[in-house]
Amino acid sequence: MSRDEQLYVKLDAQNELQDELRNVQGTIASISEALEVLQDVRSVRENAINKVYENLAHLDDALANVEEDLPGVEGSQPVPTEVEPSEIDGSVEELHSELETLQQELQQLE
Repeated sequence: MSRDEQLYVKLDAQNELQDELRNVQGTIASISEALEVLQDVRSVRENAINKVYENLAHLDDALANVEEDLPGVEGSQPVPTEVEPSEIDGSVEELHSELETLQQELQQLE
């Protein structure tokens, strides 16, 4: 094999390696982006769980106040009451829209 042919083979192999490195870098970038989205999903999930606990505590306090306000009568039936929409609805809707956005971002990564 002549010196020029050896040089051509080396350059060709080097170009193939550079292409492979670019492919690996692209894969790493995609994985990194997917991890960021998953971290966002985890954060939204944790926030949703915290909101649920906060709202449950709020409802528990409200129930305790109602029990204090009503005299205890044995055998009495609970009085149906209408519940006003509260901040719970807003929180749930906000979290739902954030989850939808994150799902769309995940689908775009695929």
